[in-house]
Amino acid sequence: MHQSSLQFAARITLLSTALFTVGAWHSANAASACKGLDETACAANTECRWQAGYARKDGAQIAAHCRAVPKKKEPAATPAPAAAPTPADAAPVAPAAVVPKTAVTAPPVATPAAPAPKTTP
Repeated sequence: MHQSSLQFAARITLLSTALFTVGAWHSANAASACKGLDETACAANTECRWQAGYARKDGAQIAAHCRAVPKKKEPAATPAPAAAPTPADAAPVAPAAVVPKTAVTAPPVATPAAPAPKTTP
């Protein structure tokens, strides 16, 4: 009997969870404020627009109806790129040292010394 009471409790818990989930889903997908409005009432509401009737590719005829205006999606937050410093933001840079131009001369060429005289003993 203990086993059957645990199964019963588990079923009740599962059923409660399922009902709660369905209730939460249904409220999240509540009917639009535009649903069921006639054309003049739809035109008066800025959140709605009138959709003309049309035929789908499968041949089904869709009657004209009022529908909610699609909401604009906010762009995803992206990190701002590191901006290059502007001249006002940059630290002052000291001017480069001025190097005077001088005539470029070749280094002196060493002349080989005369060979030492050979001495014989």
